[in-house]
Amino acid sequence: MAGTNINADPLIYGSSSVTATNPPTRTISDGSAQYTAQTIVYPATAIAVGDATRFEVGFKARRVRVTNLTSTAKLVIVEWNSSLPANVFIKKVTAGTTTKDTTADAFVINARTVDVLQTVALGLIEASGTTLFEAWG
Repeated sequence: MAGTNINADPLIYGSSSVTATNPPTRTISDGSAQYTAQTIVYPATAIAVGDATRFEVGFKARRVRVTNLTSTAKLVIVEWNSSLPANVFIKKVTAGTTTKDTTADAFVINARTVDVLQTVALGLIEASGTTLFEAWG
């Protein structure tokens, strides 16, 4: 399987002054399936509602999963796939409860990027936290 490494840092934007520290781990494409996994360690500054992280994936994502690797008391996994409407996502909390959320957008899917939005409903991104971002094309 031929692979392509993408080494651009995720871009974080919004009301807070936030910068990314870790590059993506890898992007793989075999001509039909595409996958990227990227970890990001957020700085100790507050992450505010309205902030977002833009991940350069190099393809239009059909499935996205974001996992909070730090917190044991908060939301752990948020997932979206192309069979769901744009403003619907699945979330799983530490206790194991899985729910469908329709209150706000969690992701903005673009032709070559994915924005992960920090909303009240999402609450996934946290200061000093490590997050795993995965996308499939």
